[in-house]
Amino acid sequence: MFQLFRLAHIVGMTMFMGSLIAYNVAGNVAPDLQSPDYLVICKFIETGALSITLWGLVLTVGTGALLIGFGKNAFATSGWLFLKIIISVAIVLLTMFIFVPSVEQTIHFARNGVYGFTPKLARAIYDAKDMQEKVLTFNIIASLMVAYLGVAKAHSFSLFKLPDFSKLFKRKNA
Repeated sequence: MFQLFRLAHIVGMTMFMGSLIAYNVAGNVAPDLQSPDYLVICKFIETGALSITLWGLVLTVGTGALLIGFGKNAFATSGWLFLKIIISVAIVLLTMFIFVPSVEQTIHFARNGVYGFTPKLARAIYDAKDMQEKVLTFNIIASLMVAYLGVAKAHSFSLFKLPDFSKLFKRKNA
């Protein structure tokens, strides 16, 4: 069962990370705002965000929680696990409450742009795209950090060893 959860965890991470990289590329090769293809790329990103990214995130976080459940007293002794959870929560919150609404806002603006672009509308689209790129960049870096923490802890032969955080979280006997 543990191996099945681990496989599902890796599949979820792959879905999440792969989709973020695909959106980054799609956003950077997007045509001019006034092109009808711009709306197509926005819809591609929205569809992928709702069908691949969020489900990959749910699968990753859900199986990660189940994998934590297999550990005995994991929270009390694992500072690295606590750090992974904090970073993962930040990724989830940014994706759900900033990235997805920003993509929907961009689509709304792009649809309005079909009837004519004003400088104000173009600025709003660029601001929404800028927010998406910032969230994507943070999520990619943070996801790589979380993956590194998991790999470095699991393999003692890793290139860079993690410091022992357990001393920070141990309770002192009174």
